[in-house]
Order: sequence, then C-alpha cells, then structure tokens
Amino acid sequence: MGTTEEPISVLLWDQVIDARADEVRRLSRVQLAELATGAIEGTVELFAVPFAEFCPPPVVELVTSATRDCRASAPEWRLAEAYLARFTDALDAVQGLPMRPGCGPLTMATLGLVESVTGDFEPDEVLEVLSSCYEAIVMSQLTGRVTIERERENEQCRRALALQQDLISRFSGGVS
Repeated sequence: MGTTEEPISVLLWDQVIDARADEVRRLSRVQLAELATGAIEGTVELFAVPFAEFCPPPVVELVTSATRDCRASAPEWRLAEAYLARFTDALDAVQGLPMRPGCGPLTMATLGLVESVTGDFEPDEVLEVLSSCYEAIVMSQLTGRVTIERERENEQCRRALALQQDLISRFSGGVS
C-alpha cells in the first residue's frame, strides 16, 4: 500500500467538540442553521490577520456574502437551489487563487452551510462545518506536525474551540 498525504488532524476538536455531537444531533433546523452560521462568522474574527486581508478578496466576498445571504433567509433558513449553483460556480472560480493556509477549509465550511440552507440541514453536515472552521484556524496558526499539546498551547485554537462550545451550549441549553 502506497503512502498518501495525511489530512490535518484536528485531535483536540475531536475530543472537545465532536464529543458533543449528540447535543448537535438533537437541534432543530433553525438551531443548526444558527450554529453553522455563527461558527463561520465567529471563525473569520479569529484569524491573526483581519479576514479581509488574510484571504484573497474573491474568497472574502464569497464567504461573507454567503453567510449574509444565509442569515437573511431566516426564519425559514432556506435558499433556492439556484443559489447553490451560483455559489459553486463562484467557488470553482476561486480554487486556483493562491491562498494562505486556512482559507480552503473556511470555504468548505461555507459550502457546507450553503448546501444545508438550500437542502436539508443535517446535524452531521453541521458538525463538518464546525470541523472545517476549526481546521481553518489550526492551519492558519500551526505548521508542521499538529499535536493536541500544540493546539492547547495556541490561543486562537483555544478561542475557536470556546466559540464552538459556547454556540453548542447556547442552542442545546447545555453548559460549555
């Protein structure tokens, strides 16, 4: 069997957030939408450099316009299928742009949100959005081998986990 490049491991996320998956699975569509949107909006605030400078302008526009449009679809949290088609076209257009580590996972989190708002909100898809948001911060902060210890030592990683814990608690009625 040949070797393949391993994806980044978000070990601490698995322990802290994925451990709360059952709480996420009990949330309503509206709560899942609020959770996913809030996680993306909060994540863009956690980059060490302002988000508008961290990612290429077309990526910034893609993420901010999608989260804004998804939030504007409340209280139903539904957008037409045509929105997903336009979003994926725009996403395809930015794939070749040079990006800093972390921009890619954030665009994938945003894709997960848009797919959910144009379809059915599935808790496991929202967990993927949360994982991608955390991965964006890990990739923007840590280089080389990522360990739980390095994640714990990094303030932005801790803040990303705290953000997600607070959001899950807010919507599940639990305590972070």
